[in-house]
Amino acid sequence: MPYVQGSMKELNRKTVFRLVAEQYEITRTEIADQTQSSVPTVLKITNFLQSEHIISQVGNEKTARGRHPQIFRFEPDSILGIGISYDGSRMVASLVNYYGEEKLCVEENVSQTFDAMMEKRFPEIIDEMLKKEGREYVRAVGICISASVDTEHSIVHLGGFSKLRIEREVARSVQILSEKINLPVYLFNDVNAAAVGEYVLRKMKKEDLVYVYVSEGTGAGIILEGKLRTGKHFYSGEIAHMVFETDFVTDRRKPGWMERKLSFKSIEESAQSREGQVDYAARYISLVIANICNTMDIQNAVLGGEIIQFLGQALFEKTRSYLDRLQLFPINLTRYVNENSDLVGAAYLALQRQLANILSDND
Repeated sequence: MPYVQGSMKELNRKTVFRLVAEQYEITRTEIADQTQSSVPTVLKITNFLQSEHIISQVGNEKTARGRHPQIFRFEPDSILGIGISYDGSRMVASLVNYYGEEKLCVEENVSQTFDAMMEKRFPEIIDEMLKKEGREYVRAVGICISASVDTEHSIVHLGGFSKLRIEREVARSVQILSEKINLPVYLFNDVNAAAVGEYVLRKMKKEDLVYVYVSEGTGAGIILEGKLRTGKHFYSGEIAHMVFETDFVTDRRKPGWMERKLSFKSIEESAQSREGQVDYAARYISLVIANICNTMDIQNAVLGGEIIQFLGQALFEKTRSYLDRLQLFPINLTRYVNENSDLVGAAYLALQRQLANILSDND
């Protein structure tokens, strides 16, 4: 590949940006040492980041002699994203900073087509948020839905239990919303977004994680060495279609085998007592987690979703108990840290898509 001056500048800026964002406070000397960049290059980049209010100078490092290196601090509120989730009956929107900290949150029960929400309601909500917080540092919008999403072309395949109603090409709806709010808009699968949100909020680095979501619609988000796995057909993590019955016929337009087993109806019909329902759900959830973690050698698993909320700590403990005898190696099983982790993840993924533009020259 031929050398391109602009590409090298962008790469250097991304490298320094990610280093400062990761360490929060750092000196120019430390940046030069850790990125193996020249001092003049680091000087240009830090000056640029200061001019964009992405970093600020907070003091000087104390040294025994000589000049005191300047200390720079990353400003997460200078890079804001909006995450929105919609399942056909409930909408939640959050304005979050680069670290996933929520600044504003709006929730409402609403039943409209996805097209109508994208064309009218979402622009209204985003406009209300921008009036409260200001537009200057809001960089992108990420929308997550309960569907398999081709994130490159905004093509959607609805799952068996989905309540979402879509009447036109989703790519057109994305374009309409983007034009109305004058911001880039990206579409993501809700469980993938939640997995990324959990990863960000836990401050994980180059680790593996599987996020298992159990609700009226079951899925998983898989992160390998810090990167979200989506797959060729954007179906990675579709545990709804995990099968343990040889005569079952899989159809992606209908609820999958595991999705049926873990539906609210199946759990309620499994036993009359709450204890029996917990035991039933825990058996299947532990099978899902064990099979993913054992075959992919993943040590971190997170449980989330409405069924986890409904059956509570008892389900978590029972699942962990069954998992202890199914796992090849110890699996660190935890509950979600934020019920809006999908919004955090959607905003973060959208911001990552925009990082090149954020770090480009305004001219």
